[in-house]
Amino acid sequence: MQSHTFRTFLGANSTKGFVSLYEGLTDPLRGERRFLIKAGPGGGKSSFMKSIGRHMEETGSRVEYIHCSGDPDSLDGVYFPKAGIAVVDATAPHVGEPVCYGALDRYVDLGQFSSRVVLYPHRNAIMELVTAYKKEYRDAYAYLRAYGQLPRSVEGTSNDHNEILSTLPRIRLQSGRVHRRFSGAFSCIGLVDHLMDQAAGLTLSVKVPFDGSRELEGLAEHAAGLGYDTVLNLNPLFPEEIKALIIPEAGIGLFVSDAPQSENSELGLGLLDAAETHLRKAKKLHDELEDIYIPAIDFSALEEFQSKFLIELDEMIET
Repeated sequence: MQSHTFRTFLGANSTKGFVSLYEGLTDPLRGERRFLIKAGPGGGKSSFMKSIGRHMEETGSRVEYIHCSGDPDSLDGVYFPKAGIAVVDATAPHVGEPVCYGALDRYVDLGQFSSRVVLYPHRNAIMELVTAYKKEYRDAYAYLRAYGQLPRSVEGTSNDHNEILSTLPRIRLQSGRVHRRFSGAFSCIGLVDHLMDQAAGLTLSVKVPFDGSRELEGLAEHAAGLGYDTVLNLNPLFPEEIKALIIPEAGIGLFVSDAPQSENSELGLGLLDAAETHLRKAKKLHDELEDIYIPAIDFSALEEFQSKFLIELDEMIET
């Protein structure tokens, strides 16, 4: 997280079903702002956010690219920590609504560039695909829940890691934030992980036994109390478990080194393979939905809107 860009997830296809961390992305009490994108499949949401991210990178801003757990090549959001601004896909399964409309949050309606006239004849096909798509996710979560019921074993004992942060100086009077993220996701292409993106540039990396991972939440709060922004990375399959604590401004990372493993590896791999198969089928159905929607989009109008949006975003950051 020392570089200008890093990649995370705010949603997880987990043993608990779909788990969302989207509500904690911005802090309205700190005046952070959100743009909530509404549009259908293939409506340009991900491309819109990628363009915004590239634009902000060119201005020297640090950019967090938030990827989609269903399709890691697609974006669900971009966040600019220094400016306190996020642009997010606010459609299902992570529907977002304003906390303070107008002052902090605004809708971005990309659906206005889709033609109802073009889409109407395809209404039955759209509804059938949506129904089939949701079923694939239900089936995937059934296998993931079964995987979560398997016994797991872990080795290693806890050590006291509080001394690592005992010499951290206070860097600002205001408390920092504890950001919760998934560094990876179980997806249509299996398990992907961007934790090494966050680890780039760290000056101190510490391995923590799984039993000691319970300390990391307290350590994150301690560092935040000294003014540091911290990132707690959760396990995407078992979201109640912490994988790592990153403190970018201090250059410190604490990484859980021995996460529990399934005691029945053959059965566990079979369940994960089945879940991945259903997620892959869901991705294919979503691609078919996009094939219906894309011809209905006025991309020239969308590009003009995007250009105006970037100007507005620059003005917002400058004021």
